[in-house]
Amino acid sequence: MSIFTCVMDDVTDVVNQVTRQAGQVEDMVGSVRGGMQPIIGGGWTGQGAQAFIEEVQSRLIPEIMALIASISGFGGGITQAMDFIREADDGVLGVVNNVGDIFDGIF
Repeated sequence: MSIFTCVMDDVTDVVNQVTRQAGQVEDMVGSVRGGMQPIIGGGWTGQGAQAFIEEVQSRLIPEIMALIASISGFGGGITQAMDFIREADDGVLGVVNNVGDIFDGIF
């Protein structure tokens, strides 16, 4: 067993939690879009309403989507790094086991 096994499991749990949070943010975007429908449909009219709609559509939603992309990228990057560490650790463990077998053969 590797020294990294416990740490990797904990990191995987954190990445899964972050990924779930990205899903929650996506749900929030859907709620914002749904909440905008009455306003877009004429529930609020005038220059203020139009400015609000434009602000939400041109700034808020794109920023939230960028946040989702960042969260997803973070999780993917960490997962990639963990895979690399796991491969390196497996390689080292193989070498250590071979050395142990050699010593067992000698003694």
